[in-house]
Amino acid sequence: MKMESASGHGSSGTLSARVREFVATPLTRNASSLIGSTIATSLLGFIFWIVAARLYPTSTIGRDATAISTMVFLASLAQLNLHMALNRFVPTAGRRTGRLVVLAYCVAITLAALAAATFLLGIHLWSPRLSFLTATPTEAAWFVVATMIWAIFVLQDSVLAGLGEAHWVLIENVLYGVGKLAALVVAAHIFTHGVFLAWTVPLVLFVAAINLLLGKRLIPARKNDPVRATVALIEVGRYASIDFAASLLWTATTGLLPLIVLGAAGARASAYVYLSWTVAYTLYLVTLNVGMSMITEGSRSPDRLLEYARKGTRYSLVIVGVLSVLLVVSAPLALRLFGADYAAEATGVLQLFALSAIPYAFIALTFSILRVQRRMRTLFLLSASHATATLSLSYLGLRAFGVVGVGVGWFFAQSVVAIGVLAGELRTIWVPLVRVRTLPSRLTRIRNVGTRAAVADTEALMKHSRVFDEWERVESVEHHSNFLSFAVRSRANGARAVLKIATPTDVAARALQRGEAMITKLAAAGPAPIRAVVPHVLARGAEHGRPWVVETIPTGRPISRALGGTEPATDIMLDAVDVMTSLYRSSHTQALVDRYTLDLLVGEPLAAIGAISTSPLRRAADEAKLTRIGADLEDELAERSLSFATVHGNLWPGNVFSDNRHVTTIAGWEDTGLDVPIVDVMHFIWMTEALAANTDLGVILCNTLRGGRLNPYETRIAERVPWASELKPRTIALIVWLRHVSRNANQLRSRDDLWRIRNIHEVLEAA
Repeated sequence: MKMESASGHGSSGTLSARVREFVATPLTRNASSLIGSTIATSLLGFIFWIVAARLYPTSTIGRDATAISTMVFLASLAQLNLHMALNRFVPTAGRRTGRLVVLAYCVAITLAALAAATFLLGIHLWSPRLSFLTATPTEAAWFVVATMIWAIFVLQDSVLAGLGEAHWVLIENVLYGVGKLAALVVAAHIFTHGVFLAWTVPLVLFVAAINLLLGKRLIPARKNDPVRATVALIEVGRYASIDFAASLLWTATTGLLPLIVLGAAGARASAYVYLSWTVAYTLYLVTLNVGMSMITEGSRSPDRLLEYARKGTRYSLVIVGVLSVLLVVSAPLALRLFGADYAAEATGVLQLFALSAIPYAFIALTFSILRVQRRMRTLFLLSASHATATLSLSYLGLRAFGVVGVGVGWFFAQSVVAIGVLAGELRTIWVPLVRVRTLPSRLTRIRNVGTRAAVADTEALMKHSRVFDEWERVESVEHHSNFLSFAVRSRANGARAVLKIATPTDVAARALQRGEAMITKLAAAGPAPIRAVVPHVLARGAEHGRPWVVETIPTGRPISRALGGTEPATDIMLDAVDVMTSLYRSSHTQALVDRYTLDLLVGEPLAAIGAISTSPLRRAADEAKLTRIGADLEDELAERSLSFATVHGNLWPGNVFSDNRHVTTIAGWEDTGLDVPIVDVMHFIWMTEALAANTDLGVILCNTLRGGRLNPYETRIAERVPWASELKPRTIALIVWLRHVSRNANQLRSRDDLWRIRNIHEVLEAA
């Protein structure tokens, strides 16, 4: 057999290639457009108010600004957070996109008209100083129309983002910002309340232009697209209603904070906190914009949600991290523009608000993930927990440390919730990226799942057993996948042995009986190298239908206790493979891989792995990858003639004993059967490497799956196996992986997440 050795990695891509990739990736391209739109809107809005301050008296600005804020508030309530629903459902609506958009528009327009009209009818009760809005029927009508148009203005941006056309959002908002400035200058010489008119009149032009673009070009282009997911009214309604409630919690958090500070510390403290939050909020919008782009792409391709989550997290952290540091450094100078007292009193709280945008990035991206997956109950509960923690800790910080304590509490709340989502929803994003070795006890803990119950059951069963009349128990129990083993000593001659009793399942009973039959057969008629190393059966029996067997104790010590380095014990490894090869040659047969054999090799292990509970974030990606692996292996193996032989079935360093020069015993034959020899041997090689490196088998397999070849050390040993070249290294690695994980599937507990990530998730990403 001749296998290629692994080569080194190629050089990293050039800067221009990375830029092209960035631009070509919809997630980052659309997110950048949305972020650019936010920044442009903030800058042009800042300029708008500076110009307004020079053209209009302060009283006019105050009344018009309040009217604008009221209009925006009423429109926001009226659209019921449908902008997030459109962001979620438009990417999957296909030919139904137009109907979905029209329905959302109708709901928003109707509710906006009702909200604005109701507000005007009671304006003398709740806001008499805005009574100029009802001075004439024309002004009152325009306020209602402007509120309706603003609701559409908000929704159309989500439609563009959902269609993957976020660059139009940037163009629209830049032109709208410039249009507002031009209208402001013109209106100053004509209208008393020109600020309000300058803000609202250009809306007509841009809402008409964008919806003409949507109706004539962008939405019709989707008419032949398939409907990827249901967009039934009841589904959209349920999604929007819960999402609306969750969004109100965030609105309440940011809106109530100044009121809490006002009540507890006075107006000056409230001003410091409000202004600091207004400046820092742009950093939060960066993550929210990335989240919108992630919702679009994740909804369109759920199997790539994990990939998008990683890219979105990395992209958000880079931008938010840089901007946060810059704002922390420049906070004193920025606040000095508002007055010396702001710089003196609000610098600390602004810096903490800026730093808190970093942990908040993880929270906001988790919200986006939950929206993609429509896990609205979890979204609401997390939003409620986040709001409660933020307000309560900010208040406690205020009482303890004053104004800066608000920032302390806010930062601590974001950090605590972020740690929670990193340990929960997001753990499969970052854990595979951290190169840590597995604790030495990890394998033992996995193998000892359920030990207490199994031991207690066995102790009760064996308490009055006649087995111990002849065999004295001398060491504690070890739990294996199908049996428990005791070190015992013969009461007749003092000889040490191993007592194995099957755990209480039919599978375990058959496995123990299969192992006993195999070592008996090999000891009597196997090839000479095998006869010299298999244990001998000293006694056998059954207790209440559960078979037990007493075998000679292995001589030497397991090679798993003498491993070190990345290429361990080559001579012993070669000796073990040569011993097993004698068995392979003596039992070799050539057979066609039919459907039954393919199910044994691939289908059943894949089903076992697919049944293992996994992170909701990974589920779609894992299912898609498992399907692809199954299809690839079926294409590779179906109807092929392969060499089969009797194999050990669980050849790993814990079952191979040596005297440091030669193999002395090969134990643990419970998984023996007819199989592919190279799979048996490569499991042995890769498990040996994993134990030597103190890591998991999955980590070792990833190297082969990514490179598609064996390294020189593996090649040297594998070449000793007959017929090894019949399968590609990648195919061998996948079959070994299927066996290893499916064998442990029933033993995994929910808290074995590190094992699951290392041996399942990382391999799926590498395959």
